Amino acid sequence: MTFAGWLDENWAAHQRLHDSCATPRLRHLIAAGKQAGAIGAKVAGAGGGGCIAFFCPEPEARADVFRSHRAGCCDAQGGGAKITRQGTRAE
Repeated sequence: MTFAGWLDENWAAHQRLHDSCATPRLRHLIAAGKQAGAIGAKVAGAGGGGCIAFFCPEPEARADVFRSHRAGCCDAQGGGAKITRQGTRAE
């Protein structure tokens, strides 16, 4: 299995674990990222997903995923999502 496959399998396992692990908002965000070019996604956080990491090995796909989420994918769902190229970090 590829790295992207392991990320997707982890997401599938979370969804099987408990209904609360897979909200409509998370499903929407992951589908939008994949449609834009991500080949894998990983949700992390304490119930409901505090972070989604997309795996985009191609620079063009990274830019497309970033643009698609900046264009309103997250804002349309509410919740104050923030998209960053730097990854997750504590401030």
